[in-house]
Amino acid sequence: MKNRIFTILFLFILSGNIFAQSTNTFDIKNPGDARPTKCAACLAVRQQMPIEVQASVYIDEQYDIYFYMTDPAWFAKLFKLMSDGVAVDIVSKDQYVCNGENTLSDSWACYGTLLPPVYLSKMKLTGKVVDGNYVVKVGEVPPKLRGKEIEANWILIQNYYLCQYNTSHVVETFGWGLLDMGVYLDKLVFASAKDSARTIYEKVYKKEFQFTVPFQKGKSDYSAADMKSLYDSLNTPGYEIKSITIRAYSSVEGAKQTNIDLQEKRAQSIVGGLQAYQKSTIKMDIHASENWVEFLKDIKTTKYANFALLSKDEIKAKLTDKTIAAELEPILKKHRKAILFIEVDKKNSYNLLTPEQMITQFNTSVSEHDLKKSLDLQTAIFDRLQNSVHADTYIDKMEIPKKTEYSILLNNQNSYMYMRDMDAYSALLDLQELVKLFPTEGRIRYNICVMKFRVWLQGNLTIEPDAFKLEIYGLSKYGIAQSLINRMLVNYYIIRGDIYMTKKDYVNKDKCMTSIKAIYNNMDMTDEDMLSLAQYFCNYSRYDWAEALIENKVNGLAVNENLLFYYLSLTIADTKHTDKPEYRAIMLNAVNINQQRFCKIFNSTTNGGSTFQLLSDDYLKKTYCENCVVK
Repeated sequence: MKNRIFTILFLFILSGNIFAQSTNTFDIKNPGDARPTKCAACLAVRQQMPIEVQASVYIDEQYDIYFYMTDPAWFAKLFKLMSDGVAVDIVSKDQYVCNGENTLSDSWACYGTLLPPVYLSKMKLTGKVVDGNYVVKVGEVPPKLRGKEIEANWILIQNYYLCQYNTSHVVETFGWGLLDMGVYLDKLVFASAKDSARTIYEKVYKKEFQFTVPFQKGKSDYSAADMKSLYDSLNTPGYEIKSITIRAYSSVEGAKQTNIDLQEKRAQSIVGGLQAYQKSTIKMDIHASENWVEFLKDIKTTKYANFALLSKDEIKAKLTDKTIAAELEPILKKHRKAILFIEVDKKNSYNLLTPEQMITQFNTSVSEHDLKKSLDLQTAIFDRLQNSVHADTYIDKMEIPKKTEYSILLNNQNSYMYMRDMDAYSALLDLQELVKLFPTEGRIRYNICVMKFRVWLQGNLTIEPDAFKLEIYGLSKYGIAQSLINRMLVNYYIIRGDIYMTKKDYVNKDKCMTSIKAIYNNMDMTDEDMLSLAQYFCNYSRYDWAEALIENKVNGLAVNENLLFYYLSLTIADTKHTDKPEYRAIMLNAVNINQQRFCKIFNSTTNGGSTFQLLSDDYLKKTYCENCVVK
């Protein structure tokens, strides 16, 4: 369940400098050096305000501008005097220029077009509580700015003094986005982030591998013989390659398009070499780019360390010097490589059978107590019938005795039916009947807990939280690994914390978050787990926790794309990161993996971006203009 798709990260700017005033600032006063005194009351409230309480402005489709706070009680604490209020500053993306200086306002009070302030008397008169937020209209976009890519910043005013200037930086968050608990079939099956719950069963017989293949300078052809050792190293008898995602990297010298074309040919040649070993077609997804990430890292250890400060074009110009290129060849040759993400699938020996024949063979294997064949056929049948309108009729013909030796098949049947119709409540009722027959079967008890989470979220069943927590802990008695129990406990505290949050009980919500933090330190998490948890932390403004969780995962070429871009959204507005040369390598890695997605970060908040006001930072502006603007 999504909860508050976006959250706002505040950047507080002290407006103490006085510039030549060319903008009407209405009756707003500049506190100058007296800001700590003139603004003492509202600054104290902001200091005391729970980090979950947020405030921002947004522009609707009619160009009306609204201010909102997520907790009306804190609105009343922040705005007390009739001379307290809000003013809006509208900034346009066309004020940020790649081949020149940004054209921001020279006013002490704003960067763009300042609108008349709205004070408490009017805010009280027109404000409303909507879905637990205090919302009030504070202006309209002037006609001259309509149709442009714009953003609205807001100014906090106390007793007519400008006390805080706030810009909005969007970070995507989710509330009840639980860690993937999977469901138990004959083995535990997890859904990846790219899979829907309906296709979770596809993960039963899948395996994934990652390899790095070096490239020789100038070589683009790979034969089947070249690929044989790689194919053999997969070591998966009974499996075949289903898909390959390739990130192909060239070294940075030479023309960019030539490098990328060469990498495309190399990647296709790799797939062709592997394709020679199997009949079924291998799906491929190729991303070709120049390896700026490792170049910027490795150049620091050479006498050409200052190259890291140059633009891409300047570096390429330097590398046209044959002497320099020869001296750097030992590091450049390490940058020519492909990272392969290979997914293999178990071969299905039942493809030529009709559903009726598969059902017959299944029932025979059950009667002959051939459990392995029964399990294979059960999966193959459900795979074949997943989209069939007659699936239920066929599945009803599968004869499974309610005996201990067949408990796995019965549990699988329940899981398959759940994944088909997504009816967690019905699945739970069936599982509760099964557990009466097989009380020591841990897989059934695990799936009961999974379904209870689903119905808890859906509101279809009243869950007594303390009793449910004991039930989760009790799974250890039935052979369920502590790592899986820990995942469930994280999800338990996520839901409890959100319930407390809806009640504005910040203290108990914080206790739940602290419990989550303590548990995840003892967990082995996938990249998808880390992303889900980071988004949850950000939902409650714990950006520091989210950053600490994922920062060690974003530096390599094989980084998960979603994790990398989430790290950028967390850190790109913070100069403590962007001032470091290492951050350029992280950004260029994002450019290599998905240039369009990287450039979109610099769109307006209403146009799918974090904020174009990042272009106020010269370092970020240089990277954006170098990689995102057509020259």
